[in-house]
Amino acid sequence: VTDTASLEQGKRILARVQQAVGGADKLAAVKDYTVVRDVRLAAAAGGVNATETERWMAPGNLREESDSATAKNALYTDGKSGWLSRGRNSAVLMGNTLKGVQGDLFRSYYSLLLSDRVPGRVVSGLNEDTIEIASPDGLMAQVTVNPETGLPSQISYLVPAAAGPPVLVQETLSQFTDVAGIKVPYQMSTRQNGNLFSESSVKDCKVNSGLVLTDLERRP
Repeated sequence: VTDTASLEQGKRILARVQQAVGGADKLAAVKDYTVVRDVRLAAAAGGVNATETERWMAPGNLREESDSATAKNALYTDGKSGWLSRGRNSAVLMGNTLKGVQGDLFRSYYSLLLSDRVPGRVVSGLNEDTIEIASPDGLMAQVTVNPETGLPSQISYLVPAAAGPPVLVQETLSQFTDVAGIKVPYQMSTRQNGNLFSESSVKDCKVNSGLVLTDLERRP
């Protein structure tokens, strides 16, 4: 239930997070970013090691690439449509895959932390250390805040499953590192329905490097 008190609490907690990571104005000044991560899937999830590259441009264009010993995948979305490629085969993003990528875009670190500036998004406080962010198209995420530092410590959300009920994903964020005056998590572990799914560490992170939309949109 989003009453006035929970909306006020949500606003207060989000403002504290913005301050802790470097300030809302610095977040708003980010027009593009590139993050390269080493990702290790848990044994139960396939045990594969991959390098993932994520490139984002304001207001909402995202390209994700994954390179492992077994596969090379890439995808692009502008939030409404997009494409997915596996090796030389590519297809239009649709169904649960499109919904999943729209969720990635919604949870993009810099824009998620500026949700109070995104028209239509509702930020409400669930308790002293947790906010829930909801978008008009039904996307939702809960952000848990470290009470001592004010930094985001966990992001929880549901993703659609191929069959059956949605999957609860919990991303635990740590090892915050300064990138252009903003604290960014360099380590992340992800659980799906309580089970360890992956662990990742950032190798490189750049902001405002002048990304070009045609590069993001280009199919492999």
